[in-house]
Amino acid sequence: MMPIKPWPEKLVRRYVRLGAEQLKKPQRFRWVVSRFLTEQKEKTTKRLEPLLRPTLESEFKEKNPNATQEQIETAVRHGLVDAAKQENEEKVTFMAHAYKHAREEIEGKVRLKALPGVDRALQHLKQQGFRIVLLTKTKRGKIQKNLRRMRLIKHFDMVIGERVVKKGRRATPQFLHRALNSVMQSKGLSELKPEHAMYVGDTQFDVEAGQKAGMHTAGVLSGLGDEHVLKRVNPTFLSKDLRSLAKDLEQKPVSGLRVLFLDYGGVVANAKPVIRKATERALRAGGIHPTVARAVAAVTPPVRALRAFTGHEPVFKLLYALARHTEERSGLKRVER
Repeated sequence: MMPIKPWPEKLVRRYVRLGAEQLKKPQRFRWVVSRFLTEQKEKTTKRLEPLLRPTLESEFKEKNPNATQEQIETAVRHGLVDAAKQENEEKVTFMAHAYKHAREEIEGKVRLKALPGVDRALQHLKQQGFRIVLLTKTKRGKIQKNLRRMRLIKHFDMVIGERVVKKGRRATPQFLHRALNSVMQSKGLSELKPEHAMYVGDTQFDVEAGQKAGMHTAGVLSGLGDEHVLKRVNPTFLSKDLRSLAKDLEQKPVSGLRVLFLDYGGVVANAKPVIRKATERALRAGGIHPTVARAVAAVTPPVRALRAFTGHEPVFKLLYALARHTEERSGLKRVER
């Protein structure tokens, strides 16, 4: 059999982009993911069989001396499937941790840029009388430094960072309640209640957290959020970006609204370059060919926004499957780790 001639990077990128577009179609989503994961499990099972079969057979015969050959084969097959599943899950978990560490390192080096129109949008919101609070899971001092560089620090009444977030994830009702209490204590707003605040985020998880906290919510499409998904969670406002939201609030004022909590990445700053770089590093750490890793990382933001995924590990299960499938189709040799 003739070996497959490796694809050029341009063709790999096109193939991955088409695959990501398929994943965004609800009617094809589950079928495509299931196919990717089944193929991956079958490939791993086939690779592990010569290594594990002797051990699995001997262990089963020892426990079941009178077992038939058919029973032995069934036990071995189940054992191989379990081993393949465990190996793939360990690989995905490893890449999820690699992504987390890579993102923390990159965020300290990469200078995020403000999204277009944010300066004017913040001015417009301040003119409407809102107190504006920035929420981030990064160190507050680092974010304040970035805001000064972007000349946006003057618009914010407070920046709430990792000291509050470390007690829990950022997009949770508990964190939003703690942030609200911080504003009350710092600004002397004793009568401030959740219904007097709005949480502005770029994903469905942000919107759901704000709703559970009893706040008004706004979803913006300038970050990782997908319009179709954000519509389903029914935010108070759904806007193209922060500038559009400022106009919407002026045209349709919300009674009693006094404080706006803004998510940093996706609402104020463009976090996509950091996510792409961290994803590429994580995939390469998992043994994916550098060309494929770059191509998959390029489509990461829309893939991460899919409604079916709620954390890093499930996301990387899909990204890893997509990357391995692309490697096999493109003839590029993966790097074993």
